[in-house]
Amino acid sequence: MGAELKKGRVLWYDASRGYGFIRQADTGADVFLPKDALDAFGLCGVPSGAEIDYNAFEGVSSTKVAAIHRLRGQHTLC
Repeated sequence: MGAELKKGRVLWYDASRGYGFIRQADTGADVFLPKDALDAFGLCGVPSGAEIDYNAFEGVSSTKVAAIHRLRGQHTLC
């Protein structure tokens, strides 16, 4: 994964823990959603079920969202 734009849906995000997961639309794989990806987009939280367009990269132990490009659904701005 890298610069290619992916689509997915938020499975869950816990602001107190600072992370969550999304389900990648084309493969069904779970992708780690860290707080810093939300911070860069100006968000404090996203609800389960929100649709998201993102870039990801292979981290040490899992695929990780690097940048959010579009979010459809309710979200919490900081």
